Amino acid sequence: MKTSKVDKEFLLKNLFWILCGVNGVMLLVFFIMVVTGVTDYDKVEQAYAKAKKDLEGKKNARMVNGDFLPPWKKRQEEYRQKKNEVWGKAWEAQNVVGRKDEKNRDQPWAHPVLTWPTFESSPTTQATLEAAYFGDDIDPDVRGSYRNRYRYQVYSDGKERISVKTYMYPRGAPADFNFPVDGDPDRILHPVNWKVDSVPSKEECWLAQEELCVRREVLLLLKDALDKIGRCQPVAASDKEKIPAGARRFRNRTWEIDLYIKGDTVLGKSTLRNINPSGRPQAVVNERGEGTVFRIREGEQSAPLKEIRGVLLGYGKEVEFGADTKIESLDLGRDFGLEQVFDKATSPLKTIQALEIGSLAMSHRTAPIPLVTGPASPPEEDKPEASPQQGNPMMSPGPGPGPGPGPGPGPAGPGTGGGQGANPADLTKENGLAKKRYVQVNEQVRRLPVAFSVHVDQAYIQDILAAVANSRLRIQTTQFQWAFVNPAYSPGEGLGTPPMGPMGGNHPTKASGWGDDEGRPVGTGGTGPGPGPGPGPGPGTGTGTPPKGNPMYPYPMGGTGEAGAADTESVQRNLVELSVYGIVSLYNRYPPKSKTDAPAQK
Repeated sequence: MKTSKVDKEFLLKNLFWILCGVNGVMLLVFFIMVVTGVTDYDKVEQAYAKAKKDLEGKKNARMVNGDFLPPWKKRQEEYRQKKNEVWGKAWEAQNVVGRKDEKNRDQPWAHPVLTWPTFESSPTTQATLEAAYFGDDIDPDVRGSYRNRYRYQVYSDGKERISVKTYMYPRGAPADFNFPVDGDPDRILHPVNWKVDSVPSKEECWLAQEELCVRREVLLLLKDALDKIGRCQPVAASDKEKIPAGARRFRNRTWEIDLYIKGDTVLGKSTLRNINPSGRPQAVVNERGEGTVFRIREGEQSAPLKEIRGVLLGYGKEVEFGADTKIESLDLGRDFGLEQVFDKATSPLKTIQALEIGSLAMSHRTAPIPLVTGPASPPEEDKPEASPQQGNPMMSPGPGPGPGPGPGPGPAGPGTGGGQGANPADLTKENGLAKKRYVQVNEQVRRLPVAFSVHVDQAYIQDILAAVANSRLRIQTTQFQWAFVNPAYSPGEGLGTPPMGPMGGNHPTKASGWGDDEGRPVGTGGTGPGPGPGPGPGPGTGTGTPPKGNPMYPYPMGGTGEAGAADTESVQRNLVELSVYGIVSLYNRYPPKSKTDAPAQK
C-alpha cells in the first residue's frame, strides 16, 4: 500500500488558503454559539423578572406555615387555661369564706380579704360593692354613704374609741377573742379622716378600703401566730413518753400540762411543768397578781380553766393547778384541744411598733422599683421616668451600701395616707390618699409593699415569719432584721405607745392604746425607747441618717435564774424588735370582665 506523503513545500505555498478555511469554520461555530447564548439569556432574564414580580406581590403578605403554627396555638391555649386556673384559685383563697386547710381544719378567716362596711339601710348597695371589680365606678350617693359608714369598721359602734376587735372582725369576732398586744392605734390602723364637706371620689373609696383590709390582714396573721404559739398539742404515751396513769398530756413550746379529768371536772391535781427550750424560769403569776390561764376548746366552743398560781418555776419544775374546774358546756370524754390564754405579761408578742404600706414599706431590695397607680386611679399622662431616688424615702443621694436598715413605715398621720415627704401629685386630691402604691399591676394581680415592726420574744421570731409566709395575702418576704430592745423597756408598764422602731426612726406618738367594745383602753400609755440599727441586709443605697436608738443589747440569749426571782429581767433580755418587709399579692376578681364590658385601663 502506498502511503500519502504531505509535502512541506506544498503546505507553505497554500498556507493562506488553509488558514482562511479554518477561520471560516471557527466563525461559523462562534456565530452559532452567540445566537444560542442570546436566546438562553432572554429566558433567564424573563425568569428573574417573573420571580421579582412575585416577590413584590408578596412583600406585605404574612408568611404562614400552616403546619407550624397549630401546635404552638394549642400550647398557647394550654398555658392560658393553666394561668386562669391558678388565677381563679388564688382569688378564691382570698375571697371565699369557710375554707379548710389540708387537715380539714377551719381557717381563722370569717370574711374575704376585701370587705365593705355594712349598709343597713341598703343591703343591695353592699351586695353590689362586694360583687364589683376593683376600680369599678361607684355612684356618688353610695360614696357619700361609704364615707359615713367607714368609721363603723374602726370604731366601736361608730364612736371615737378605736376598737381592734371591731377592726379585725368586721362580721363579728369570736366570743373568746383575745389579742393582748399593744400599739398606737392611729399609727397601726391608720384610719382615714374624711373631709365632711366633700364626697370622696371612687378612687379614694377603693384605695381607703384596700388599705384598711390589708392592715387588718396583717393584724390577723399576727394573731394567728400568737394563737398557734399558745396552742398545745396532745402527747401520746410511748416507751420514751411516760405519762402518769389517768392523765392526758398536752405540750406547747414552753409548758407541759398533765390533765386529770373526772367526769365533767378537770381536777386540781393537774400539773403545769416548765419546759422552756432555753432553760428560762417562767412566772406563773404576773405582776398584777393574775395566774396563768389555759382553756379547753372543742371546735368553736371553749371553756377556760381556773387560774394556776405559784412561784416562779425554774426549768423542769412543776406546780399543781390547785383548784378543780367544772365544765358543763363541753364533753371532756371526747378529744379536745388545749390552748394557753395569753395576757400582756405572758404574751411573747408584746407590741406592734409600726405598720405601713406603699412607699413607706419599701425594703432595700425593692427601693429602686418605681411605684405605679392601680386600676382605681385614672390613667396618667406620659411623663419622663424618674430616677429610683426620686420620691423614695429609702434612698439617699450618696452611693454605696448604707450602715443599717432604712426607714420603712414612716410617721404618717391618720388620714394622710402619704407619709412624710410625699409628692402631692402622688396623692388623691380631696383626702390625700397615696395612689402610687403598687410595684406591679396587671390583669390578674396588684402587688403592694407592706412592712411591720413588732416587739417579740426572740424565741418566736420564726413563728412570726411563718405566719407571714402562710398568710392568705401571699406575702413575699423581701427583707427582715431584728435587734435587741433596750433593757429599760418595761413590759406591762406602758407598751401602748412606744416610739417608732428601726422602720421609721424615733418619733413621738400620742398616748393611746387599743380599745375594746366597752371602750376600756387595753394599753396604758407611756413611751419606750426604740431599738437601734440592725444588720441592714440587701443591696441598695444608704439612708443618709440611720435610725436612732440603743445599740443591740449585749446580753445572753437565755436565762436560767432561780425560783422566786423576778421574771421581768428574762423578758427584757430576750425581747427583740423584728422588722419585716414584703410584697402583698392582691388578686383581682375572677373570672375577668369581658373585653366589651371592661373599661379602658392603664
